[in-house]
Amino acid sequence: MHASFAQIRYLLVGAVLACALAACATLPPPTSEINAAEQAVVRATGADADQYAADQVELARDGLARAQAAMAEGRHDDARR
Repeated sequence: MHASFAQIRYLLVGAVLACALAACATLPPPTSEINAAEQAVVRATGADADQYAADQVELARDGLARAQAAMAEGRHDDARR
């Protein structure tokens, strides 16, 4: 005997709901990545990177500031990028 649609529709509805919930899951805030970036900028500054790679250090500081602002506003995906 083959199962009809009426017999398996609850299984299908459950599978669709499970997929929808999985798609809505979010990642935790990137606090460890932000902390690592802060430490990297501090180490670079301490190693006189401002003297040898001023443009790159300024880009790193700017990116870190944007990531921190995004974190403060709750935009974790933007902060992660």
